[in-house]
Amino acid sequence: MCILAGDFNLIARAADKSNPNINRRLMAAFRAFINELQLKDLYLHGRRYTWSNGQQNATMVKLDRVLFNEEGNAMMPSCLLQALSSDMSDHCPILLTCDANFRPVQRFRFKNHWVRMDGFQQVVNAAWQADPNCRDAYLLLHRKLARQSVARFEFAYDW
Repeated sequence: MCILAGDFNLIARAADKSNPNINRRLMAAFRAFINELQLKDLYLHGRRYTWSNGQQNATMVKLDRVLFNEEGNAMMPSCLLQALSSDMSDHCPILLTCDANFRPVQRFRFKNHWVRMDGFQQVVNAAWQADPNCRDAYLLLHRKLARQSVARFEFAYDW
C-alpha cells in the first residue's frame, strides 16, 4: 500500500498552475514519478489551488496533494480530501478524512451513443409523457426530467 501526502513543490499538469510560466521538464519528471508508482491524485474538494504568492496579480498553484495507489484506495475507499482556509500561511491546509460512512456521489453521465440505440426515442417519449401528478410547473418539469434520466439509465443498462 502506498499513500503519499504533503507539499510536493511540483505540479503534475499545466492546469495545476494559474499562469503559463511552467517548468515542463520538472512537471514531466513529477508526472513520470506518479506514473511509475501507479499513483492517483485524490480529488481536492473546495479549492483548485493550495498555494498563493499573495501578490496583487497572484500566482496560484496546486502543490499540496494526497497520492495513493489502488491498494491504498482499496483499504480506504471512502476518503475525503478537503481544503480549509487559513490566514496563517500561503498554503491552504488540507484535511484528509477516512470515514466509512462517506460515499462519493455517483454522477449521471449521458453517453452520446445511446441516442443511436434501438428504442431510445420510445423510452424518452414514454418518460416525458408519463403524468407525475403534479400542479407546480417547476416541480412537474423537474420530475419529467428526472424520469427521463432514470429511463435513459435503465435503457442503457437494460435493467
